[in-house]
Amino acid sequence: MGKPRPKSQGSNLSVLCMDQPQADREMGDGPGPSKKQETLNKILQAIEGTKLTLSQEIGKVSAELSHLCTDHHKLSDRVKDTEAVLEDLQSAHRAIKSHITQLTMQVQKHEHRAEDAEGCGRCNNVHIVGLPEGREGLDEVTYLETWLKTLTEDQPLTPFFTLERVHWVPAQPLAPGKLPRPIVAKLLHYRDRDILLQRAREAGPFEVGGGRVTLFPNYRAAVQRRCATFTAVKCSLRDEGIIYSLVLCSMLTIM
Repeated sequence: MGKPRPKSQGSNLSVLCMDQPQADREMGDGPGPSKKQETLNKILQAIEGTKLTLSQEIGKVSAELSHLCTDHHKLSDRVKDTEAVLEDLQSAHRAIKSHITQLTMQVQKHEHRAEDAEGCGRCNNVHIVGLPEGREGLDEVTYLETWLKTLTEDQPLTPFFTLERVHWVPAQPLAPGKLPRPIVAKLLHYRDRDILLQRAREAGPFEVGGGRVTLFPNYRAAVQRRCATFTAVKCSLRDEGIIYSLVLCSMLTIM
């Protein structure tokens, strides 16, 4: 007859054969199934909520990206249209620039012709400065012709001596007490102009009515500046006894 098992071993075996959850409940090792399930449910709900939020945000981002893509295509089309317009403008600019260059050359050419025409029109003019006003009466042409003839008694003028036109500069009378207005007289023959200017250079200012009257060529300001550049050269030529002349008012010619 064998020995009986101790009771302590039987009780330990019964504890080992019990279900683990029941053992856990009896031993008090953790929360019950309801608390775990509740925690898992909360975690799942949070995951679902985050998933829903992410889905909504992703939808919004996708919509924004779609709008951006649409705007990008529109901008791309506008840039292409702008580039085409710029190319047309550049072509038009080149054509206009070429046309402006041609017009500038033509304007310069016409300006040169107009200056020549004006210079030729002034070649026979005499600029009279300092002649008192009021002595000419109603016929200033006859008065000036008579007075100019008296200046050249030693060297008579040509038989064709005539004043074509006489006018004051400016045309309107000045206020009382002002200096006399200059007079521009246009002669018919250039030899008469040369005789009068030579006489004015030799005799100096003339005394008329208590005033000093001088005669000058009636050149344009640009021609006068060009003539002034020959002043030193003309003095040197005169000192050396070399004969010279001014052709077309502003071209120095040595004989």
